[in-house]
Amino acid sequence: MSGNHFGVELGPFQVARFQHASGLEFSVDVAEVDRAERLVLRGSGEVTLSHPLDVGPAFLKWVTTTAERRDLKIPDVGVAVTTLDKHWGVVRRFELANPWASQWHGPAQPGAGEAAIESVTIVYHTIFVE
Repeated sequence: MSGNHFGVELGPFQVARFQHASGLEFSVDVAEVDRAERLVLRGSGEVTLSHPLDVGPAFLKWVTTTAERRDLKIPDVGVAVTTLDKHWGVVRRFELANPWASQWHGPAQPGAGEAAIESVTIVYHTIFVE
């Protein structure tokens, strides 16, 4: 997906922003709508975010913890990927159920102030679209 920027939320807080995302395009024949009137797409998938604008320490910790210890019970804080407009307002929200970072790549030698993530792939079991 291009033309937008993308945010990552852990719980109610935006903890990262990226320039590119893939895996948020859907073609659905049958979908469900839940009580909160969100589109529910069942079945696992993955979202890859790349070219970070900013990445906070909470997101770095979540990525490394889930990537290294998939068996670790991590409290479900809620992870969402959002599309952002040019004023950084949320246009659409994709809440990911049972997410974990399946892989991430960082620069060979991050410099001062440089994000330690160049791209991250997040796997999920269900996605809720608002």
